[in-house]
Amino acid sequence: ASDGMEGIRLSREFWPDVVVMDYSMPGMKGDAATREIRSTLPNVAVVALSLHDDKGIRGRMQEAGAAEFILKSHASGALPDVIRKAAATLSN
Repeated sequence: ASDGMEGIRLSREFWPDVVVMDYSMPGMKGDAATREIRSTLPNVAVVALSLHDDKGIRGRMQEAGAAEFILKSHASGALPDVIRKAAATLSN
C-alpha cells in the first residue's frame, strides 16, 4: 500500500494474517492506520516498521495495537522471524 488509507482498504479486502505497517506514510500515519485495522479486523496482527529508533513512535504503534516493532535497518534479516512471531500472537 502506498499510504495508510490504502493499507486499511487492502486489509479489509484481503484479510491477511499479518500486515507490515510503516509508521511514516503520506496522509495517515501508521499508528492511525494500525488502530483502524485492529479495531475492524482484530484477528489481523500488525508489525510496525520504522526508519527511526524512537521510543515515541514505538509506543504509539504499540498503543495502536501493533504486535511487534522492527527498524527498517534490521528488516532485511529479521523481518521473516518478526512476521512469524506476530502471527503466533493470533493463536494465543
